[in-house]
Amino acid sequence: NDELKVVYQPQINIKTKEISGLESLIRFKQNSIINDTEKIIEKLEDIGAIYLIDYYMIENAFKVLKNMTLKDIMLVP
Repeated sequence: NDELKVVYQPQINIKTKEISGLESLIRFKQNSIINDTEKIIEKLEDIGAIYLIDYYMIENAFKVLKNMTLKDIMLVP
């Protein structure tokens, strides 16, 4: 879906200055404009549909992880 975009933000260990993990974030695009994610998530929660985004994010994370594994890429320990 071109309206949903998942981005990964590194989590940095302040003491070691190394990447210690990744945080996945979702962005909602419409006509090339990024919409207010907080408001959209709030609406999804109100109507009981937030689980759809949860599934989408989990599925995307596993696809990215599989891709990274196949390419022998390790971003985090």
